[in-house]
Amino acid sequence: MRLKQRGTRPGDKKKLSGVQRKILATYDNLQFWVNDALIQGVRLKAKEVHYERGRDGLTIRFRKGAEVLGTCGPYQRYKDRAIPRLRAMAKIEPAGKAKTRTGKFQTIVDDRLWNCRVTWTRTRPGEKLAIRYTSSKPWKGFEEWSRRRKR
Repeated sequence: MRLKQRGTRPGDKKKLSGVQRKILATYDNLQFWVNDALIQGVRLKAKEVHYERGRDGLTIRFRKGAEVLGTCGPYQRYKDRAIPRLRAMAKIEPAGKAKTRTGKFQTIVDDRLWNCRVTWTRTRPGEKLAIRYTSSKPWKGFEEWSRRRKR
């Protein structure tokens, strides 16, 4: 005797509207892609991650001092959305006459809290964004983090 399973199976797809599918396809994949590049930079022990948008697409370089540890790209899919996403994370406003803008954010990678300094510059073919990992400390958990945020 066969029993019917109720609910969704792992292979079943939920029925989403076209707009919902488009939002999930752009936002979730972009967020995953940006976070994956930051994690890869920490695991390579790079001090800086450079994003350069040009005519060919978006290029990512991982640097430690003057040495380039690795290069990825050019990517066409996220070339128009990755740098604005990182600028929003660092709270950098593109308006103004200053050529270079700076900001900062924190990220958690491998149970360590990393402080990231972000520098954004417009260039002739596009724009550049550099993220420098400044310091890290062990991640104590959500409770300590939320207690610090309330101060």
